[in-house]
Amino acid sequence: MSSNDHHTVVASACISNYFLDAWGISPDTVLETEVVSPSTLLTANRLDLACKLYYIDCLEKGINTTFAKELYQAHIEAFSDGTFIEPGLKTKNTIQDYFESFEQLISDMREQGFDASRSIVPLGDDGSILDGSHRTAIAIYYDLPVTVVHIPGQIRPYDYIFFKDKGLSETYLDFMAYQFIRFSDPVYMVCLWPAAYHEAKLALVDEMIRRCANVVYRKEVSLTFDGVEQLMISFYKSMEWTGSLENGFSGVSSKARACYQNNAPTTLYVISGPDLHQVQALKQHIRDLYAIDNSSVHITDTHAEAIEAGKMLLFRNSIDFMNYGDPYRDKDFIQNFTQKAENGQPCASLDTTLALYGIGEHHTCNSSEADVDLEKPDDCFYFWGIRLPSLNYVKAAKKLGGNPSDIKVIQQIETFERKRQSTRTVVMDKTKHVIRDAADKTSGFFIDLSAKAKRTVRVAYHRIKYRDQRTGNGEKNIEDLQTVFSDINTTTGDYLVMRNWEGFYDDILLEGHNDIDLLCRDQDTRDIIVRLLDARPLTPDGFHYGFRYQDQEVTLDTRILGDGYYDRKWQRDMLKRKRQHPLGFYVMDSENYFYSLIYHAIYQKKDGLSEEYAERLNQMSSAAEMLTQDDFARQLDSFMRRKRYAYTMTMDQSVVKSFSNSSLQKRICCPINIRIYHFCQAVKSRHLWQRLKIRLRKLLVKG
Repeated sequence: MSSNDHHTVVASACISNYFLDAWGISPDTVLETEVVSPSTLLTANRLDLACKLYYIDCLEKGINTTFAKELYQAHIEAFSDGTFIEPGLKTKNTIQDYFESFEQLISDMREQGFDASRSIVPLGDDGSILDGSHRTAIAIYYDLPVTVVHIPGQIRPYDYIFFKDKGLSETYLDFMAYQFIRFSDPVYMVCLWPAAYHEAKLALVDEMIRRCANVVYRKEVSLTFDGVEQLMISFYKSMEWTGSLENGFSGVSSKARACYQNNAPTTLYVISGPDLHQVQALKQHIRDLYAIDNSSVHITDTHAEAIEAGKMLLFRNSIDFMNYGDPYRDKDFIQNFTQKAENGQPCASLDTTLALYGIGEHHTCNSSEADVDLEKPDDCFYFWGIRLPSLNYVKAAKKLGGNPSDIKVIQQIETFERKRQSTRTVVMDKTKHVIRDAADKTSGFFIDLSAKAKRTVRVAYHRIKYRDQRTGNGEKNIEDLQTVFSDINTTTGDYLVMRNWEGFYDDILLEGHNDIDLLCRDQDTRDIIVRLLDARPLTPDGFHYGFRYQDQEVTLDTRILGDGYYDRKWQRDMLKRKRQHPLGFYVMDSENYFYSLIYHAIYQKKDGLSEEYAERLNQMSSAAEMLTQDDFARQLDSFMRRKRYAYTMTMDQSVVKSFSNSSLQKRICCPINIRIYHFCQAVKSRHLWQRLKIRLRKLLVKG
């Protein structure tokens, strides 16, 4: 923009009194305005603009607005904590007020453009809008230059994390991310293949991506091996190495095997900000990190590719189709379908969906379902760029028909769904390669296993691996514990070492330090670790085990999510925020480690805080003076209130509880009290009363 586009304005003339107070700005502050291109205002920190853009698009194109209104209402409800009251404008307090106001504003701005005399859009330090989202969305849609004013020291991140924390469903979030892709350019989809699912490296990749770009959306998608193949066909079908329709894109299979890892998700990022050159450099950095050639990551190059990737990965029915569809079983049908799709001819019918899934003897794609009926994400999926009715949509439509042929189709769909539920296609990971070669030496062998059977297979492999290390009485004697933890990480990463890991691995053999305390996500994780260590139970309650390390006995104390050793929510956060130690095992982050040690030292020891723990905690504390047990207890209590964690009774009867603090004793004996207190503190408005009562009932039932 030219210098003529810059003017000054008094703050009170462009900012409401509500926001002047909220942002701490004096009414007579002089601010500089600027006229900017509207496309620059669609940023990752304002994902809500995607909802409004979709609503405008439906009105403009005459599309059924049922789902657009549903999405719009859901995101306004999240914004306002269910009150539907606009900040600083209490007269606008129902969703109908929002609908009417928005549609009137669309009509006015379509005819008159952006009127800076009526409002100016405030921007925060990150370049995202602070207010005026409806006006901004309309300007973006109709490409109307926007007058903005910069407010220093303010940022309002209404990104995907904000809406996720507000409880917006994943279906809505996926659709918002897809609409963001549609209306934003440049925007890219980053696809980290299952082979790249390594927690420590993923953390580095996340840092790389956030340094290079703005993250609009991140999620993990569960793809079977077939699903990875289908996605690769979508990405690479124009390349010669993939093959052709005639051979079912046979070249994709070897690429998929290199990119696949069993039980590992595909990690997605929608990013904006960088140009193509920067994105390509990012792709190379990621590939260098993993050092597995091109099997770690795919990043789209063009806007059209990003939209296509969004259709496949941001609609749950598209993911379901990739995992369980069978589109290439009938060559004549698929050639007919793709030819019509590429020529823009009608090919989206109920029977088309059945044929693509391989259900029954359906081979037609001659009619078209009205697009208006498929606006709801749950009603559709995408294949070859075409929007098609989902299986649930087909089943519902056939139920309305009610004739014998429709009933037969419903039965075929339900049979397919039962088979899909019970069958899992499993492809060999490195462990399976070893097992397969040792068992039958047969190449190309695929095994169908339940999740529990998969774990058994992995454990069997590791037990075979260590069979030569067993002592005369059949118990394994571990010589290198670091190698065992590496194998544990390969099998399951859902654990962490809770404390006293600073001296690993040598100090484990010292008197008084010969125990390992683990927190496991569930019993399956614990069982895997116990079996890999060949540990034997020391007590019948499942908490305490023993194993041999360098000819000495080591105790393994295991805790499981929900066992009361710590609050379940706290345990979940510990696992969520864990980090990998340079020696290979997982440990807590520093904050959780510090407070969990206070909790353990004061409330899980018979005599409270010992001299050893007092010295250790004071070394970890940032306080200038030595702290006492009461000081640490107050710090912990503040932390527990802030995080809304409860003091809980552990199921492990061997843990001695210290009840020296009478008020704490009441909370421990009745943890429901502190949970109710924290919940009540979170309730800020009357509309949540019904939710409060429901929550209380659930807590009372559990109590």
